Amino acid sequence: MTPGSMSSGPDDARAAWKLAQLARLAEAVGELSHGVREQLEGFAPDELHGEGGAKLEADRWDAVLDDVCALRDTAEQVGMIGGSFTPRGRGLDADVEEIADAAACALREGGSELLMVELAVRLLDRERGFPALADAIEIDPLGCVAGWGETTIAELLDTFHGDDAGRTAYVCTMAGIGPDARWSSLGFDALRRICKALRAA
Repeated sequence: MTPGSMSSGPDDARAAWKLAQLARLAEAVGELSHGVREQLEGFAPDELHGEGGAKLEADRWDAVLDDVCALRDTAEQVGMIGGSFTPRGRGLDADVEEIADAAACALREGGSELLMVELAVRLLDRERGFPALADAIEIDPLGCVAGWGETTIAELLDTFHGDDAGRTAYVCTMAGIGPDARWSSLGFDALRRICKALRAA
């Protein structure tokens, strides 16, 4: 913190967590936009004139629609987070541990958005993060993990910050579930066992 600055602690940490989300979402928007542009190669005016028209195969049409829908949803998240800010008369100065605490609080409130869950766990160590993840899942077990796609247990749990990755193996063993199992494929009882293991790890 710079001399004479006035930090509001948790307020700055929450704002920094939101900015971290915006940074990740902006990255995702760029990736999706690039994908859409690649799929629509040949549709710029000079390209249309050069080719004398346009063609688009059915599989590319579907791919464009998928990417555009994902881009729309991501842009909506950017708008929601950006719209929650108000003008500030001072700078922002937040400690990484405070930002991690803000991420843990957000995670405890629910975790259906995989991108935000992955961002939170990268900030959190397993000691704080495992219980927070369990809280997120327990709010709505099946609904929480339904949108996590192909992500496996190990892929997510190994993303937590720190060098105590052995806890992932402990969770899987205690829950009786393989590390390569997809979150979205797990039933209610399996998720309940994982939450119990996350709290004990």
